[in-house]
Amino acid sequence: MLNKEKFIIIGDATDKSDLDSLEIFKQSGIDTFVIYPDEKDHYGAMERCEKAGLDAFIFGGSKVCDINRRFFPDAIDDFPNFIEKYNREKVDLNDYKSVKGLYMIDEPSVCFFDKIKEIYIPWFNQKYAGKKLWHVNMLPSYSPNELIGINQTGDNAFEEYINRYADEILPMVNGVKTLGVDHYPLREKNGVPWLSDTWLYDLAIVGRAAKRANAIYSVCIQAYCDVDQKKVDCTGDIRFQFYTAMAFGASMFEFYAYSTLHGPIAMLDKAGDPTDIYYSTRDAIREIRIFEKEYLEYEWKGVKSYLPENATCKAFENLAKCLDKAINGVKDVKVSRQTLISEFEKQDGKKAYLVVNYGLPVLSASDLVQITFDKKSKVYAYQGGRKDDYGYTDKVDIFLEAGQGAFVVIED
Repeated sequence: MLNKEKFIIIGDATDKSDLDSLEIFKQSGIDTFVIYPDEKDHYGAMERCEKAGLDAFIFGGSKVCDINRRFFPDAIDDFPNFIEKYNREKVDLNDYKSVKGLYMIDEPSVCFFDKIKEIYIPWFNQKYAGKKLWHVNMLPSYSPNELIGINQTGDNAFEEYINRYADEILPMVNGVKTLGVDHYPLREKNGVPWLSDTWLYDLAIVGRAAKRANAIYSVCIQAYCDVDQKKVDCTGDIRFQFYTAMAFGASMFEFYAYSTLHGPIAMLDKAGDPTDIYYSTRDAIREIRIFEKEYLEYEWKGVKSYLPENATCKAFENLAKCLDKAINGVKDVKVSRQTLISEFEKQDGKKAYLVVNYGLPVLSASDLVQITFDKKSKVYAYQGGRKDDYGYTDKVDIFLEAGQGAFVVIED
């Protein structure tokens, strides 16, 4: 992974930035505060984040966000030009230690690509390349085709959209950069919860492109509820999203939404107090932090889906269209539920595997995963916030609760 020391975990749709509010933010386990354009004390917020021990990302623009237009009167076509503001005020963001990244634009449609190339990238390369992280969050595959725009009628419009950004635009950015995907998988219709069956497809397309572009892979974690979306009602909902994203090599996560700034239900309520989602997020982050340094020592190689006999899964069928290959070092796998197993490898060739009980936690059951490796080795696994030692063996039985994952390490 490019971020060797820790996960980057962002809280998006932030609100207050006084020190008391920043302390509540920090206690959630999220380490990166997004400073929005309507922050009245914009530069003071950067300084307060440093005092609070938080990293900060500066949010640059979004076509549909009116608060950006109020804060940034200068505009390039119809999206805000935060570049002109900082140039006009002679602000060098390198002077602010808390500012670790620039959230250049959120969910750009294909029509913005030329502007990103012509204006944003030269500005970034001149001032901040190698000093700040370049972050852009891409549209999901369920976006209207006129936004993705490349292949108006074809099934592969999303893949073309992602590949064009990853292969043509991202290489122009100097320094460390991200490739993010924004797909909210937890759904509900007429009181019936369900899981988006194209989420894995999106994770695979963007994960593969991020690896090719040598970019940090960032995945949005759904922590809010709006029309036709399921409310996050347990730690399992958050944990499940974490482990599934990590099965595709993600090492950066963006929580939307932290506050109710952009929606009716979020990690904070309208009074600014923590909700159940806040505590579910905190608990899930604590679990993955236990093995983050070890996870970040590995590079993602691929993922394969497994089903019990005679079972079907539309999400796995969609995944197989782009990425569902054999993984190395594994001889045989038996599962009792829908399961993802991804392969990771260190530079010295040592292997690790992430195993995920795939399915919406409220609808899923426990999963017994039996893995036979090619040879005997010392094996241990991180699961449920603990480390389990399997000894010297070529077989492991892993019992996963609904939405749970395990990071299995082959020590020698």
